[in-house]
Amino acid sequence: MGKLDLNLDAYRLIADLLHRLRTSVRERLRELAGEAWEERIPEDLRLFLAQRRLREQGVSWFRTDSCDLLDYASFSDLAEILAANPTLLEQVDWLPTSGREAMLRVRFLELDTVFQRVAYARPISELEMELLAGLGERIRKSFEGTSRTPTPPAPAKAQEAKPAEAPAVERKSPPTPAPPPAAPETRAAPASSQGLSKEALLRALETGDTKKIMAALYQEVVRTADAIFKEGKAPACPVWETVRESAWYEKNFRPLSLAPLSHFFDIVEDTKELARSASREEILEAVRNRGFAQTLLQLKELFQPYLGAAA
Repeated sequence: MGKLDLNLDAYRLIADLLHRLRTSVRERLRELAGEAWEERIPEDLRLFLAQRRLREQGVSWFRTDSCDLLDYASFSDLAEILAANPTLLEQVDWLPTSGREAMLRVRFLELDTVFQRVAYARPISELEMELLAGLGERIRKSFEGTSRTPTPPAPAKAQEAKPAEAPAVERKSPPTPAPPPAAPETRAAPASSQGLSKEALLRALETGDTKKIMAALYQEVVRTADAIFKEGKAPACPVWETVRESAWYEKNFRPLSLAPLSHFFDIVEDTKELARSASREEILEAVRNRGFAQTLLQLKELFQPYLGAAA
């Protein structure tokens, strides 16, 4: 009964979050494009959602004409819509500016994973409840204000307080307090890992600089996962190819619990093989069946101690 109660709590949280997010995205797209708002959804995703609606109509006794395309969008689908519309993507200011699209896809995939566990009545862990509550609160804060208050009225309140300069100060003020604490920490890891040459990586492996090695692996994982979700194919993984052959990896495999890392790149290798003949949708289905989302959750825990807010 305890597990069932936890699942019911998780369902209430995630269903409410999904509904609020769909509503907020719909309203923002309407502000941008009016009645043609559905055209702001990427074309391939728009067709996919339309097919999903048709499949439901084909097997359901109930009419679903009142449901628009966003009512069929998962968290991962919504991430693609946000990524395709820069003005919406800017609202996700709790993610670092560098690599924001990639991180957004990973975070929303984590939510989809929890959603699927709830939908199929699989047990929910305390960790997943914490993830759901934490991400849910951040997403609500990002979108709640815009869903209720259109963009024009916001400066109006500022203008009442101060005539001309208030709007400018007011707009810059909200983003500035939040990013600065996160931005230095968040950008520190990507900057060092993106600029890490093979020689620098080899030196880090030789000296046992675990923090630098993990930062480089983290950046490669995020970049690789993003390419799989976005393009249905995996890029080259030079950092992993160097690390897995090193004495550092052999020495730290058990102490640092690096098994999820190995599993992640095993899936990536399979994806490279699939990409020769399979479509993007087939590849995404295949990686889901391999537990790709669960592996990303495990990697989040693995990287957290080394990257802090960036992971």
